[in-house]
Amino acid sequence: MAQPLRLDVRQIVAALSGLGVLLPSLSAISEDESSKGASSVEVERIVTKSKAPAACIAWKNAWVFYQYSPIDRKWHSWSTPPIAELPRRGGFSSVAASHSVVVDPLKNYSGWRFDLDQRHWREIPPSPLDGAAQGGAMYYAPIVVAVLPDRLFIWGKNRGPPHGAILDFATNRWSLVEEAPVETRWGAISGVIGGKVVIWGGYRARTKLDDGATFDVATGIWETIAAPPMPFAYGMVGTCWNGGLVIAAGRGQFRMMIYDVPSKKWTTSTDAPVEVGEYPAVTVLGDRVFLWSGHVKDSPNRRDGLTYDLLQKKWERIPAAPVEGRWLPLAFSDDERAIVWGGWLSSPDRFLTDGAEFDAKSGIWRRLAEMPGEVPRQLHPGW
Repeated sequence: MAQPLRLDVRQIVAALSGLGVLLPSLSAISEDESSKGASSVEVERIVTKSKAPAACIAWKNAWVFYQYSPIDRKWHSWSTPPIAELPRRGGFSSVAASHSVVVDPLKNYSGWRFDLDQRHWREIPPSPLDGAAQGGAMYYAPIVVAVLPDRLFIWGKNRGPPHGAILDFATNRWSLVEEAPVETRWGAISGVIGGKVVIWGGYRARTKLDDGATFDVATGIWETIAAPPMPFAYGMVGTCWNGGLVIAAGRGQFRMMIYDVPSKKWTTSTDAPVEVGEYPAVTVLGDRVFLWSGHVKDSPNRRDGLTYDLLQKKWERIPAAPVEGRWLPLAFSDDERAIVWGGWLSSPDRFLTDGAEFDAKSGIWRRLAEMPGEVPRQLHPGW
């Protein structure tokens, strides 16, 4: 008698999500699995390896969530109701595996949240934070806007105290965060790892900061991060891998460093064959950090890139993409491909709607269909 076929739901979701099939987030499934006896180590790995989709928030007479699907090579979109307003000065957006948000500091970080499971927008009420003191000449200096499966965490340099708050998605209510053991800042690198928000680097006015902290959202406890092996540099970017915050690129930088949250220790990479540059696209392609484009001082924006194998500790160069180089491009990856799109040109500031897909096996690029909307200047993350 034939044996019944047994399938691991996590493997199915991971495979289909990589093809662009619109499914519930992997992090939500990992929570269900943890309640069935999965070990804490396994749950940690599942949660930290769940990824945001190839998506961003743009504006087209309303807020629009655009998601690219590699399976049909098309962009799909969902718009807010027409009552949504474009920020008068600037705003912040963040895309995660379960929800995506856009908030307006001038209106106490009220805004809109898109639920990727339900494919539905919902208003974010005003928070107890006052963001009106932020800003530069044209946009607000970016603070930490971190999206977890069930909450939104906001913290950084604003008019306060208080300087941090959490929105519970189930109740749509805000609560305050205890003051951090490090000073508030803007432009920090951050990530969500195992239920903790990891924050490092950034600026106090124009002074670079080399310290950081983790915040456990469940317990409300802050903990400082050990001193890093490298200083904060202009143009650094970050991503998450296997329980660690990966910090790469930056002006004059040839190395990366990783803060491992469970062990609370830093490690560094070997030297890259070339300077990585400022504000490249960054994502994790399998167990390789994928970096594309960005800017090297006194040079054109590069069209090629680099990968770094986190297990073999080896750099490799990747060929030039069939699209022009840029600052701050967006990125997505799974085990088969990396997708880059969007990003900005300067003088004047202009958002780009084209992109390309890099096949990890063949090393060949192909162009994407252009995104049908633009990220507005109000959501520029700042130079």
